[in-house]
Amino acid sequence: MGSPSLEHVRFDTAGYEPRGDIDDHTRAWYSPDGDVLGVFLFLKEPDVPRVSTLGELRRWHTERLRRVGGDSVELAIVSVDDVRALQTIVKVPQAPSGRTYLASLILPFAEFSFVLKVQCEEHGITGMREAMLLHDQVVDPDVRARERFPLPLSDA
Repeated sequence: MGSPSLEHVRFDTAGYEPRGDIDDHTRAWYSPDGDVLGVFLFLKEPDVPRVSTLGELRRWHTERLRRVGGDSVELAIVSVDDVRALQTIVKVPQAPSGRTYLASLILPFAEFSFVLKVQCEEHGITGMREAMLLHDQVVDPDVRARERFPLPLSDA
């Protein structure tokens, strides 16, 4: 691959307008609704811990989010072009109400990482996601959030 650069990461940006390079390590796009899509290059060892179970990874992730008032919606280990990656969706409070959702795909390598991130703020009537989840729980109490991808780690 040579020296890592933003040119090494390609993905579909349909529906987004390019904002351009913010600096040598950040590129951004915006949707008509104000959502932000970015790709970041971090030229240092990734800060994702080396753990042996998905449970350990979830505990680490949850602790980091709680420090800033956020909550985890999803965390999974996925494969992207044969590279093991961390997929997360988190939500953080926005003022005066509602949530901002952040979805990330972290591609860690030994001495650097790429991060793709989408940031979406709730607009209009907020709390729709939580209302739908509550409805599902009342209608079918056995409904549980499922991982969308098979995971290579145990769930302990």
